[in-house]
Amino acid sequence: MTKTKLLSIAVIGLLLLNIAMVAFLYFSKGTKRPGSKGDMQKGGLEMQKEGPRNLIIERLHFTDAQTVQYDSLISVHKKSIANLDDSIRLAKNELYHSLAENNSGDRDNLIAKLGLLQRKIELTHYNHFADIRKICKPAQYDDYTSLTNDLAEFFTVQPSTTRPENGRPPKGEGRPQIESQGGAPPPPPPPGK
Repeated sequence: MTKTKLLSIAVIGLLLLNIAMVAFLYFSKGTKRPGSKGDMQKGGLEMQKEGPRNLIIERLHFTDAQTVQYDSLISVHKKSIANLDDSIRLAKNELYHSLAENNSGDRDNLIAKLGLLQRKIELTHYNHFADIRKICKPAQYDDYTSLTNDLAEFFTVQPSTTRPENGRPPKGEGRPQIESQGGAPPPPPPPGK
């Protein structure tokens, strides 16, 4: 077999493989996964773009007056989460700057502080959704229950099948930011890396 014939067969094989891959990607667009397009009845992509506000208003059939109340809750929630995210960022900076001192007491205190701050974030999210129930009318309680059942699945971070060499998820992945755009940046890498 000549080199030209072998090269021609390889090129044709790669071309067919590319066509098959494009066809697979095109036809698998409708596949649903938790947290993906189409999840939570149009929730996945919509929530990534706009946050859960519009989805919640739609799912709970809020009136205009309820939407105004809900917008007020969102404002308070965003402010609380932003403050907690800032506190986490500062504590992480302090933690990683303490590496030079090699003081395990400071390390343990800062890690405990980070744990408490994360607990406050989860409690803030929980209370936010409890407050949403308070603005619902009794006829909306079933829709609220259905929404809360979906929330646990939607806001769970899905494991990534591919990760960059540094082991960190690409920007935008990781802990979801519920109605908050101010996520804390990742801590700096340890010295010497």
